Amino acid sequence: MKYSAPVEVNELNCLEKFGFNNIVAAIGVFDGIHLGHRTIISRLLVAAEEYDAVPVVITFHPHPRHFLIQESTLKLLRSQKSKVELLGQLGIKAVVTVNFTEKISGMPPEQFVDYLIKDNNIKLKAICVGENWKFGAEAKGDVKLLERLAEKKGFKLYSVEQVFLDGILVSSTRIRKELTSARFDIAYKMLDCNYRMEGRVIKSSPETKCVVDYGIVPHYPRNYKIDLFTDSMTIPLNVMIDKQNIKENSIWVQDADGSKLKDREIVEIFLKP
Repeated sequence: MKYSAPVEVNELNCLEKFGFNNIVAAIGVFDGIHLGHRTIISRLLVAAEEYDAVPVVITFHPHPRHFLIQESTLKLLRSQKSKVELLGQLGIKAVVTVNFTEKISGMPPEQFVDYLIKDNNIKLKAICVGENWKFGAEAKGDVKLLERLAEKKGFKLYSVEQVFLDGILVSSTRIRKELTSARFDIAYKMLDCNYRMEGRVIKSSPETKCVVDYGIVPHYPRNYKIDLFTDSMTIPLNVMIDKQNIKENSIWVQDADGSKLKDREIVEIFLKP
């Protein structure tokens, strides 16, 4: 199915020049775009119909956890490009990616909301968030506070319930744990797709490896079956992930297959369950 790529901006008021005057917005990082995220998006699309408004996602880069708990080694599940593309496929018309800084991380909750939806000519009709969404300095803001701010600022708030799969809470944190533990079937069900890691080829004679930039190499040394995707071909591989791969978040590619790849080439990697 064809879809239009979403408009990409870094501030809400930039949407005005695209003719987006009435909007509804979902707010969150949306790393992975798992079943819980998709439930929020589905509610947003319903709200867009109700208010005859444009569905918009407000997200953040880098990940707020880099500042909130100093987690600089956090492995993201998707690149910004992949995330925007998938949001477009789900029906989102615009993505506002806020440059999340240390200054923003220190804003009190109400100031943080004011910063996101600062006064402009765009009419914000509704906001959709997960029921456990936290915001503002030290993550002190919650849905109850956002309800009060919604009444004060004149928008409708939709708090979307968390999603459970076989009794397990669906979250990006849980998906990272399942990928690390090589439980791909659970991770893929939570992601609702055949999830592909994203990386780049590094060729240093005589070895070729793929460094994974988005996604997590399993932390269990053994043989794995993968499909390696480039712009022009798909290469099925049997690979051995060892301790060095785990440390580097990388995958070795044997000589015969490595010769088909270009240095610094961007690739996608599907680990088979």
